[in-house]
Amino acid sequence: MGSWAKCWPKGSGRSLWSRAVNTSAQRDIFDPASRRVLDEVEQLLEFQSDKCLAEEFGTSCLYRSEGRHSAEECGRCSISEECWRRMTKPGYSGYSLTHQAFYIIIGLQTGCGEKVQLLTRRTTGGASVRDLLDRICADVLTEAQVIAQAGFPQHRRDIFMEQGALCGIAGYRDFFRRDWLEEVLSWQREPGCFGDSEVYARRRPLPSPGPSQAHARVRREEKAMPGRCLAHQSSVGLGYLSLCVRFLVSAVYL
Repeated sequence: MGSWAKCWPKGSGRSLWSRAVNTSAQRDIFDPASRRVLDEVEQLLEFQSDKCLAEEFGTSCLYRSEGRHSAEECGRCSISEECWRRMTKPGYSGYSLTHQAFYIIIGLQTGCGEKVQLLTRRTTGGASVRDLLDRICADVLTEAQVIAQAGFPQHRRDIFMEQGALCGIAGYRDFFRRDWLEEVLSWQREPGCFGDSEVYARRRPLPSPGPSQAHARVRREEKAMPGRCLAHQSSVGLGYLSLCVRFLVSAVYL
């Protein structure tokens, strides 16, 4: 870790591609809405997120079994008002919140930028996509700070790295603090991966979702890998570290 400390840029770490989270838009870390991230409370079912992402990719008709559908309904960027409102609604937490950032990023990267811009202006009273991401990643940063303040509990490490990876892709540098990087590096197993499949297996399964709006997230099964590693946790760990390297390089050389 000493070598990382030597490489850490002095000063603000500003670069051409990165920007700071709008801290004035952040919730207080003691707000009950911010603390929900520790309790694994979710507002979005995974199949709902998958369906809305499929609209951006142009595969949404795979989720519909009734009748035929037009190219307009099933083509790439066929973003429905229902999905847009669900995936940009304020007040989400945990994976539901990070998947909102993921949804917008995927929309922009799959060539749906014009539709995303139009829907943003229409549903926010004229705000830009950057304004929307500012709001979402401000909430994500607050939840990351809650997790850090709680001592990085093991069952929240996966979401912590996902928070940094996704908002890092959007250009927010606040997730790449030196102390947070050193913490994440300390979680790596000997092969370089993340997670502990034995600890994961001992945890009780999440409850099935009920009719309530707020429920525990039913996430796809983690996949165990050699060395007791976990596939999803390792992938978000790689994403977090990759974005941190990008931040370091751009801050020093750009």
